[in-house]
Amino acid sequence: MPRAKRGVNVLPAPTWTRSDNNLLHKWLKYLKWQRGEYGTDGIRQAKDAIAESQREVNTYDGYARDYNTKIANLKDQITKLKKKVEPTDAEIMQKYEALIASPHVIGTRIDSQGALVTLIDPQLVEGKTLEFGMYEVDVRSLSHGRHQIVLLDKDRTLLNLIYSAHHYQDEYYGKQNSLIASISLDGDAVRAIDDYNLLPAVENLVDKIQRLYPYNRRYGYNLAKKSPTRNLDQPWSGFVEDPVRALRRLRLMYGTQDVASQIKDLQYSLRSQEVRKKGCLDDLRALRKQLRDQEAELAKLEATAKKDDIDLGEAARSLEFISTLPTVIAIKFDPDGIPVIHVRNTFVRGGNRYDLGDFEIRLVLEHKRFGDVAKVRRTRCPLGGSYNQGWHPDDNAFCFGNRTSEMRDAFYAGDLNHAFNLILGTMNEIDADHDYRVREGMFAEIAMDDVWQRKPRRRVRHKPTATPEVAPEAIET
Repeated sequence: MPRAKRGVNVLPAPTWTRSDNNLLHKWLKYLKWQRGEYGTDGIRQAKDAIAESQREVNTYDGYARDYNTKIANLKDQITKLKKKVEPTDAEIMQKYEALIASPHVIGTRIDSQGALVTLIDPQLVEGKTLEFGMYEVDVRSLSHGRHQIVLLDKDRTLLNLIYSAHHYQDEYYGKQNSLIASISLDGDAVRAIDDYNLLPAVENLVDKIQRLYPYNRRYGYNLAKKSPTRNLDQPWSGFVEDPVRALRRLRLMYGTQDVASQIKDLQYSLRSQEVRKKGCLDDLRALRKQLRDQEAELAKLEATAKKDDIDLGEAARSLEFISTLPTVIAIKFDPDGIPVIHVRNTFVRGGNRYDLGDFEIRLVLEHKRFGDVAKVRRTRCPLGGSYNQGWHPDDNAFCFGNRTSEMRDAFYAGDLNHAFNLILGTMNEIDADHDYRVREGMFAEIAMDDVWQRKPRRRVRHKPTATPEVAPEAIET
């Protein structure tokens, strides 16, 4: 190494400076691997196509499994519905009698659609009986399929409760001096309506109204005491003459479809899913055939590549070029046979040279979130601090920006001289818009001629064992 001039920083010794013995033998093995992994004969393109086809096969496999699951579920629903027996008039009448036996139900009537409407008194007993008012319960279906109870509050008692505990309320509005409040039913209550049973819906509603009472007391609203002798001012009284018909109408208007209609809809969905599954399986068979053809083509390409010999003279010239580039300190090979090139990076600005630190470059491409990169590990930070332009410490990788495509194409084409020259050229510079960092003294100045330049020895350290594929000459740094 040349000695630094006075007044500039002297760099410490690199982490390692000796190259492996018999570099050419190891370099030839690497070149064969590199050709097979990336190659100039379509191997890389074939592998990329296979990977894309495999992803599509996996995707369509998932689609097929989803269709199988949907079809099985639809068949199961159809089977259960076919076994379902509609209740008789006598069974529906029993459910109506259970409804009017509730202490909260004080009357029933039919609405303009012929469906059952129930008048309730959700009284609450807490050592004394409190009056909440009386409400008509009309079950309706919202546009998005949920069910609700609509309450017509005659004395506006519920209005105060909703104002004090609004999270129990979905929507309310005034109409003809009455409050219409909507409180959604729980799932079990909705399913009971589908079975002609309105009692769970009434009990669910009464429970929600009664749970509003603590909020009523908290905010100072007073519920009237219910007198046993009080003559209630009912909006109407009595019970319907044909409750079975009214309950059937209620289920038809605000419940689910009848069994036959449900089966018909499910069968239509089943046929649709089976058609889609058939198209999916046709595509999957075509993709699998394409994948098999691509794998067969790759096998042929790899077999041809194994027969091709690496030109020994060209390999030696390539190794000589890379190992003698300025800033290259030494070369060794990792356990996988990949070259690891130790470099000392600097850059020049305004007639002065500045230190960028030492790196190990692993001569293999990896794909990161920011594109194809070279595997790079820093072995020494630059004097005066760390400058990480292009280098991503968390990934131990170097991003080459707009030179990435050129570097990658050269690497895939087997032109490692050009690829590595681009790597070094990118790492041994800073962007022009970072020149202000030089003026601010961020970079330590070193001697202008302080560039690591190998002077290859022509005499081998020892005579290596000759191999049939490699000349016995060894190239060292």
